[in-house]
Amino acid sequence: MRNILYIIIATLALTACEEEIGEITFETKPIIIVNAMLEAESEEHVVQLRMTGLNETTPLPSAEITVYVNGEQVATVTSDCEYYRFNAHFEANDKVDIEVTSKEMHQKASATCIVPEAASIEKTASSYIRTKNSFGNMDNYLRSLITIKRAKNKGTSYYRLTLNDDIYEVKVLSSTWDEEAEEYIYHAKFAHSQFHRYYYHRDIALNNGQADGNNDNEEYIDWFSTSENIYGIFTSAFFDGDKYTLNIDTDPYYGMEFLRHLNFKVRSITSEEYNYLAGVSTLKGYEAGYMLSNPAVVASNIKGGTGIFSISTATEAHIEEAKIEYLEREQFDDYIKNGTNEYEDDYEYE
Repeated sequence: MRNILYIIIATLALTACEEEIGEITFETKPIIIVNAMLEAESEEHVVQLRMTGLNETTPLPSAEITVYVNGEQVATVTSDCEYYRFNAHFEANDKVDIEVTSKEMHQKASATCIVPEAASIEKTASSYIRTKNSFGNMDNYLRSLITIKRAKNKGTSYYRLTLNDDIYEVKVLSSTWDEEAEEYIYHAKFAHSQFHRYYYHRDIALNNGQADGNNDNEEYIDWFSTSENIYGIFTSAFFDGDKYTLNIDTDPYYGMEFLRHLNFKVRSITSEEYNYLAGVSTLKGYEAGYMLSNPAVVASNIKGGTGIFSISTATEAHIEEAKIEYLEREQFDDYIKNGTNEYEDDYEYE
């Protein structure tokens, strides 16, 4: 009888754990999956409930979720689908309990989370650099240095780094020839786009202690490569005292005129969330049958079920990259602040 390793990959949010999720077999009774990585700065929260299965999971509607903060009940919610929404306020060091009851399936599941304290941003800096890319070729990057300071904590602290990369640019729509001036007049419009990718291979913490330099050696063979850090998780084990400077590279932008805001968010997460995300990263890089491939192990902190329940706090670092030649800086600032201005629809410049 075949066994299938069942791993939860969260579609709403991804987080972490104390026990292995383990195997699902033909004899295994379906159990509740709790998928909840909540953010303390948000007042509205979403929990996803599903049931395990041999080949696929199924939605769990008509259950009841009860949430407690420091022993006080703050929310009770039901739903006619798998997504359960509720409002609640969480602060650092709150003890938050969640209870899930499904009368239809005759099952209960629960979990507890202590909300971690947010780190603080000490300073930021950025510079253009030229270094080797993943293919070993020289390329240009924008390097961002972000010094963070962790909250007072006797033990290990856990973090996750995300990037919201906003780019505002003047797009040239067309051009016309001005006979009198004997030059082209360009017709342009503001445009906005987003990118979210960053490179961390020069950062010790995001590389889990491995100093990158392998790309500099063409003869290097990575026999024991670790899983890619897909979710940007790291710990305070690499801090100098209570501080650490993240070393992050992003692709430079080559627009004609633009204003770019890199909004890095450093999330303080629980150890359960850290372990879960590490497990999912390993799973994505797992090659079955390959002798040196890391085994895929994902854990759970849900009693009576499986999945993840976690709450994180966040602090933000803002870095700006700009190239403005034809338009005044105030025009960009006004557009970003108000979403529109007199130049948005059609602006002519030489």
